[in-house]
Amino acid sequence: MGAQTLVPVSTHTLRWQRQTPIGRHIVDFYCAKTRLVVELDGGGHYTLKQQEKNAIRTRDLENEDLLVVRFANNQVDRMFNECAWRLTGW
Repeated sequence: MGAQTLVPVSTHTLRWQRQTPIGRHIVDFYCAKTRLVVELDGGGHYTLKQQEKNAIRTRDLENEDLLVVRFANNQVDRMFNECAWRLTGW
């Protein structure tokens, strides 16, 4: 299954799971119906070492045919509606 087979978020009532284990990772939010992972990144995610870990994590999840979307915590705090709107495209 590739990204082209993802079900658009806007076409379903969705069930989101928090802190869900997927492979060797625990993701912040996961919607099984759309195979969408949403990760929220706090300040500690911006060091070079953590960015490298995030890239590996994202690659691992994408290898499971999941779509990974990342938001900074302050994006969600300040622009929640825009973040939610961005998810409607998937």
